[in-house]
Amino acid sequence: MQLNEDKLKELIIDSGVIGKAEVAQIYSEARKKKVTFAAELLASGKIAPDELARLEAYVLGIPFVD
Repeated sequence: MQLNEDKLKELIIDSGVIGKAEVAQIYSEARKKKVTFAAELLASGKIAPDELARLEAYVLGIPFVD
């Protein structure tokens, strides 16, 4: 299961991990490069892979195993 990009953007903004303006910029770059928002988010270095996985697991209601 994966989160859709809109939910992921909302989650990141709500959690305070990245600000709204930065999320919009990263999303715009993802569209330009034709990659997923999650891929561009990780490539930007603004969030670590483990942190992204934790956020996704939390929303999906599944336990995160490190």
